[in-house]
Amino acid sequence: MLPHRRQTVLAFSEPVRIDDSDNGNFTGLSCQTQRRIVVKAQVMSHPVQSSHAVATLKTNNQIRLVWLARAVVISGMNSSFTSTQKPELPVWLQQDMRSNHAGETGAVFIYRGILAISRDVQVRAFAQTHLETEEKHLALISNELGVSQLSLFLPLWKLAGYLTGAIPSIFGSNAVYATVDAVETFVDQHYLEQIERLQQQNIFPELRRLLERCREEEIIHRDEARNADRSDRSALLLAWCWLINAGSRAAVNLARWR
Repeated sequence: MLPHRRQTVLAFSEPVRIDDSDNGNFTGLSCQTQRRIVVKAQVMSHPVQSSHAVATLKTNNQIRLVWLARAVVISGMNSSFTSTQKPELPVWLQQDMRSNHAGETGAVFIYRGILAISRDVQVRAFAQTHLETEEKHLALISNELGVSQLSLFLPLWKLAGYLTGAIPSIFGSNAVYATVDAVETFVDQHYLEQIERLQQQNIFPELRRLLERCREEEIIHRDEARNADRSDRSALLLAWCWLINAGSRAAVNLARWR
């Protein structure tokens, strides 16, 4: 069930804010062209099922809102009054966002794996800072997807990420930095492909900006790792980095599928 008080934003040809609080009275309407309408509404006290709740707004005309888990169904209003429900993503973009969520999940567990094994103070500070950024990325990406849209293989991505961080930590700081460099190099290109496609089709600008932000921070991670790794890479480490790239591509394809 939804909480008794909540806030959402609706469109009325112009910005509208619905604030469910206090006494449910109509509190203001300016006459300016770019006006904001502030309405206070009270959630009705009768029992409702699950995440549904019904509110009646007391304005010049009563408007009945039926609150759903992720949408607002509006009745008894003129055609200029529409909800700000997010438009549904096309299938290809849902698949890409699912792969992004899987990737950010893996990234979180990469840094957890590093922190579980490494005792190098510099490496641990590096991993802790990057872990916090990846957790923010994961939260942002999660907000764009429903639970049913997430990959079925999340336990696998967590395990793979953990091992990708833990294994190089056994061999020292340079192996860790080379691993992060390889991972973030792949992620940079992965996000760039999506950003360019969104730009070409001129769709979902807010989502594109979100991906641009994530990509910029992943590039910072890559550059920090690259600058910290001063050693010549052995054939074994080069093979490990190649495996990371190949594994990342396979993971993306599997996450896009489901």
